[in-house]
Amino acid sequence: FSKNLGYTWAAGGGNGGLDTGSFAANSGYGVYLIRNSSTEVVDVLISLDKTANAATMTKPSGFDQWRLIGWFRTTGSASIMDFRQYGDYFYLQSGNYWEFNDSSITSNSYETVTTTAPPRANCYWHLYRDGTSASGGDSGGFSIGTSFTDTDPGGSNVLIEGNLFVGALKFELLVRLEIDGDQVVNEERLLIGTFGRIRDVREGLDGLLYLLTDEKDGKLIRLEPAD
Repeated sequence: FSKNLGYTWAAGGGNGGLDTGSFAANSGYGVYLIRNSSTEVVDVLISLDKTANAATMTKPSGFDQWRLIGWFRTTGSASIMDFRQYGDYFYLQSGNYWEFNDSSITSNSYETVTTTAPPRANCYWHLYRDGTSASGGDSGGFSIGTSFTDTDPGGSNVLIEGNLFVGALKFELLVRLEIDGDQVVNEERLLIGTFGRIRDVREGLDGLLYLLTDEKDGKLIRLEPAD
């Protein structure tokens, strides 16, 4: 089943696929399976709306049922980045690309970045700083892998007394980031492969840390301080 991304949606394979507007560069798109419950016609619609409830998607007349089944991202020239999809998991395979790049950032400052990842998606991004400091000297450079969720954290990380605990699905571990002001000063990787994919991290009313694993028969795990 194919859709043409150069045209507004029309029913049937080979016809237009966009819900509205023109195909944009550097953008994330949701792929929706849509259905007209009266005629039972099923089709595919592409939208900048990437939410499960299709809150801002322009729905074709009569199509009252939909489901988000995929996602992709475009390059600066409005080409689709190479990707693979395995069920609910999406892997971009276009090599390195910048979601955000700022060469003017100064010391002891931070940036707020809006990503093109789907809302509520669990993502793994790579943070990188080159080897020059703000004054032009050699600062050694660093590269850090960071797991977070876009738009709505959904409980997958929690800040406790200056420590940000982040659950990782793909890498099956718990990350502890020590926060000083607005900077990460230390990173510790815990429970690597011990419990599998960690979906949720919360602080309980008892002050202890609780983890929820991501599997059909998931586990609720309570972490207690060592004696």
